[in-house]
Amino acid sequence: MVAFAEEERFSRRKHHKDSRSCPVAAAYCLSEAGITLADVDEIAIAFNPAWPTPSVICTDAELIAELLDPALFGHHRPRQVTVVEHHLAHATSAFPPAASTRPPSWWSTAPATASPLPSPTAPPTD
Repeated sequence: MVAFAEEERFSRRKHHKDSRSCPVAAAYCLSEAGITLADVDEIAIAFNPAWPTPSVICTDAELIAELLDPALFGHHRPRQVTVVEHHLAHATSAFPPAASTRPPSWWSTAPATASPLPSPTAPPTD
């Protein structure tokens, strides 16, 4: 992991109240990694803007601009973002700092509509 930042550290609002975006924290992390938003292959959001209708991607240009303020990212705006179930996003964010070299069996970048992953193989014994 290169960087991690909570938006509330920049906005000084607990849980970044009354907002669903984190553009300053995202810009900070990209800067720490030495990359730009244009270098990122996929962006995930931890809520479904189409709820209650199931959704795997969001292509709403206005919402994407709200989530990732183009002024902070060299006016680059992705065409779409991937929708990840909120609680799965919490669980997935715990994996990188965990003391493990293998992802847990539920960790996948496959879309929610994909078939379940096969059972994981036994962990290395070395």
